[in-house]
Amino acid sequence: MSESSSPKVHTPISSADTERIRALVGFCDKVAWWLDDCLRIPGTNFRFGLDAIVGVFPVAGDALGFAVSALTMARAARDGVPRSLLLKMGRNVVIDLVGSAVPVFGDVFDAAFKAHRRNVNLLRGHYAAQLPTTAARRRAPWFVSALAALAISALIWGVWHHWQTH
Repeated sequence: MSESSSPKVHTPISSADTERIRALVGFCDKVAWWLDDCLRIPGTNFRFGLDAIVGVFPVAGDALGFAVSALTMARAARDGVPRSLLLKMGRNVVIDLVGSAVPVFGDVFDAAFKAHRRNVNLLRGHYAAQLPTTAARRRAPWFVSALAALAISALIWGVWHHWQTH
């Protein structure tokens, strides 16, 4: 790859800027892990997060996911992320909001699109020189997995019960 075709990486000037960027990416990575990656379908490598689960609650679930995205974007703006990168991140948030608004399909879309993880990847790509290598992912606490299983079971039971009574 020639130098002219290599991606541009914006380097913060001071070590304080570097620490600020590391803290921002660490925060966004934790948010993305909880909302997009903390759970795994047993027997597969497919991961999903709490965003897909709370999305089963019409309007409120999508509003909660959007609120977390908006707060994350606000922190990124406050921490000096360039406008061009914020626009790319915002595009992911809007795609996620629109896609998740479609009944039934939206929950599957939330699990597959992973807007928060995409935004962390944008940040990591932009600030690659200031960031340590990616740490190994941790597993969700047992109670998160148990609550997810209960929520999915309740949803399946509700659909089954609805079909039986109608």
